[in-house]
Amino acid sequence: MASRLADRLKQPNSKADQDSKNNSGEDNERHFPGSAALQGMVTEINAALDKTTATLARAKSDSSSTAIAQPDEAATPTSSMANATGVVFHQEYECSVNYWRNGLKLPEGGKIHLDRSHFAFRGITGTKVSFRWKQLKIEKAARMGGLVNNAFRIIVLDAEKATSESQEDRDNGEHKETYLFSTILKDRTLVYNKIEQAIVEANKSRTELPPENTKKAPPFQIPPDLTLQKMTVIGKKRLKGVSLQDYYEVAWSEGENCDKPPMYAPFLTSCGKNNVKVNPWQEGQFAGDWCQENYTHQRYVTFNFMKQTIGQTLVEVKHTQRCRRQANDQCIVHMTLEMKGFPYADCFVVEVRHVASRFGEYDVNVEIGMYVRFLKSCMFEGKIRNNTAAETTKAQMDLMDRIVEGCKQYATGERCEAEDNEEQDSDVIAKEATPSHDAKVAQRSTEISETTGTALHMFIVVLAALFRKFVQPYIPSEFVKPPEPSSVNEALQNVRQSILVLKDISLKSVSEENKLQLCNELKDIEQSLDNIQGMTKSGS
Repeated sequence: MASRLADRLKQPNSKADQDSKNNSGEDNERHFPGSAALQGMVTEINAALDKTTATLARAKSDSSSTAIAQPDEAATPTSSMANATGVVFHQEYECSVNYWRNGLKLPEGGKIHLDRSHFAFRGITGTKVSFRWKQLKIEKAARMGGLVNNAFRIIVLDAEKATSESQEDRDNGEHKETYLFSTILKDRTLVYNKIEQAIVEANKSRTELPPENTKKAPPFQIPPDLTLQKMTVIGKKRLKGVSLQDYYEVAWSEGENCDKPPMYAPFLTSCGKNNVKVNPWQEGQFAGDWCQENYTHQRYVTFNFMKQTIGQTLVEVKHTQRCRRQANDQCIVHMTLEMKGFPYADCFVVEVRHVASRFGEYDVNVEIGMYVRFLKSCMFEGKIRNNTAAETTKAQMDLMDRIVEGCKQYATGERCEAEDNEEQDSDVIAKEATPSHDAKVAQRSTEISETTGTALHMFIVVLAALFRKFVQPYIPSEFVKPPEPSSVNEALQNVRQSILVLKDISLKSVSEENKLQLCNELKDIEQSLDNIQGMTKSGS
């Protein structure tokens, strides 16, 4: 056959051949018109190439039981991807190709990248295309009127046909886009078989699995916390890719026995709190006053700040924090918030609970609960509960934002990617958290109660002023004089009420730089009253 080709090549070109050369820019269907000899030569060249390719494939399969990987192929084959031709589809595969864009005579060089889920092309001029295998079909193609058979066409199906279970629907589906590629150095048959087998395997995995096996098992979850169910949940967040150990060290360790910086004290300082002191955790057996649960660690946090009530007043705050951890599955921090320095502060405490539980393999769910616990009856319970709920919700959600920001640098990329894939398959809820419905209702009721409270306060002030001016002067002094206290506690209570009045009046009459000193002096007086009360109790 080689001699016949040589003889034909030596023959002079016919006039028709010369005319076809002059018209080489015409359509591919009209290349070399009237030249039967040259067309026969092209047919024989193609037949010879096909025969040579088949011979090489048979020789390769006979000489080795497994396919030999090319230098740029992956080293570990996946046996389930083997097809009848002996070609093995690897987990990842790359090869150089030319992309023939519609309307352009020159191709764009680049590489195609094949993995288990996607076909992707990256061109040297910046072209990027990527599709899932289930969206694609492939067919062989030729260029230059059939002279060059090193091309293949990627056909992208429309979304409806690509997800159809029927192969007939897929074959008859409308094509959204087509992409023409030609191989460089690589055999077109090898690349074509790899792509075709990947498409077949992707469609087979969707149809062969029984319905009950297509659903993934639900992610691991800790049972709900019973104490948290008694409280108002004011916030929820999911920390993706963060371990429970990292969460504890960032949020609650204050740098003890770890390499993470303190977080709680700097957070309180940034919120305008003064004289912040976070004591170290004490290890032992501690029982909660309200929840009656046992904890393994306890610490105290103290600070003060100026609060606007009737006037400016110094508020002393004490947090009793108790912690319990259950291996790497759950971490509970329960706080009891006590306050002094404003009216009715001794009537209630605030219980706050942070429950961090493992979710799945790599995530942590954090829930925050709040409960206003009254120690004695008070006529303003509703207003106190609403205002306290609004203030506590804002403070705790700001704390949660600080915790999330601190944990970001410890979230591993591998864990995040694994959970992202799981979330796409099983429709896991988003990690972005919002305050609960109860918190929103409490906030709205707080806004309404504040307006009502302001109007009521103004009415009482006006009524008191009218009473002092028009009624009190006509009342005999013996009727106005309050009764003498009958016990030490009653006398101390009267003194404390007088100190509160003194504080309100004196803070209005001193400069800003002297207000803190004045509050410290009044605090010493209150401390002396506490000492007197303690001595009288021990003496009795």
